[in-house]
Amino acid sequence: AADFLRSKGEALEDGEGSWRELVGGESFALALGGDGEDGSGGGGSAVVMWGGGDWRDLSREDGLLSWSGKLFSAHVGADVALGGGVMGGVAVSRFESAIDYTDRGDEDAIEGDHEHRMVAVHPYLGWSGVGGERLWAALGYGHGEVRITDTGIFDRYEWQESDGRLVAGALGGAVPVYGDGDSAVEMRASAEATRYVLADNGEAIAGVSVSTRRLRLATVGSWNWALRGGRLLEPSLEAGLRWDDGDGATGVGVELGGGLAWSDAAAGLSASFSGRSLVAHGSDVEEWGASGSLHMDAGGDGRGLSLSLSPAWGEAGSGLARLWEEGMASRDGVGGEGGGRLEGELGYGLAAWGEAGTLTPYGGLALGGDERRYSLGQRLVLGTALDLEIEASRHRRTRQGHSLALELHMNW
Repeated sequence: AADFLRSKGEALEDGEGSWRELVGGESFALALGGDGEDGSGGGGSAVVMWGGGDWRDLSREDGLLSWSGKLFSAHVGADVALGGGVMGGVAVSRFESAIDYTDRGDEDAIEGDHEHRMVAVHPYLGWSGVGGERLWAALGYGHGEVRITDTGIFDRYEWQESDGRLVAGALGGAVPVYGDGDSAVEMRASAEATRYVLADNGEAIAGVSVSTRRLRLATVGSWNWALRGGRLLEPSLEAGLRWDDGDGATGVGVELGGGLAWSDAAAGLSASFSGRSLVAHGSDVEEWGASGSLHMDAGGDGRGLSLSLSPAWGEAGSGLARLWEEGMASRDGVGGEGGGRLEGELGYGLAAWGEAGTLTPYGGLALGGDERRYSLGQRLVLGTALDLEIEASRHRRTRQGHSLALELHMNW
């Protein structure tokens, strides 16, 4: 937490972006009490504090109407292990959006702003059985407001505002249907319903009521095959079905995914590949994605060559996770034509301070979308007592810049 706050504070001081943009994609978890995050160590009830943020840009040209804006959401919660495989918790979420739009349908273009803010609370309860069975249920209630400024409608007002309310409920579970130590197959199912109501403010904003219903069913299978020389091959297959009903996009969707992982512990090599495709959907949504990784690990003492490459194309997600956790379509509207991304690092560990430490010069890169980052650095590790790293980087996202970082960890 200290490292996170320090780095984000420095970025804010340098004017690299708003705090909402900087926490997008970040997350944390902090275990308090017990002997582990799951509270299974018998040291009393464990409490896990967690949080995360999401930040997205979006825009669209639709004939005479064009709009662009930003979405932000932040979530903070706490899980409590209650014993007997039961876990309870509560999450608090804040959502914000700001959209600028232009309508060129009349002689004079109409411009406006649409802002939405909401705070919601979500209590939830889960149970895990000794055989791997899992059940969970969650409720949600949120309250917020919509504010609209429009040069063509609100000539008499600076802006118009109306209250919004969200009510939601969901339940689901997972049941292992096969497992022999080297292979496993699991069935998952969930059902959820939501209702959002925007009140009529009695002036220019009409009331709106939106309801959605969703059912999901998925099967996940994985296998471990031991090969000669201590090598391991791990294929996996996934299939999911989703039914949407209510207001908005409706229909049935089917997604297939799979992956293959290979590792050679003796050589320190591992590689993996996974892919997914939305093969059918009632709303004509098209999606596909693929991702891979290649790792070459230095020896047990960290000396020697190390390599890490992680390319991805399209909406790779994590196999069926996008169907299971986010739904059919990507939330930022990027479909099967999503661009490629690549992250990598190359280093070589050398003996330092006699045989007491390891010095590793390295270079890294991260490419994707409008992000470009190149870095050079060195790490010095002295057993478990000291870890020192210095890194220089050149980066470009919202703007181009350079950075120099020094990080020191000491244990005693």
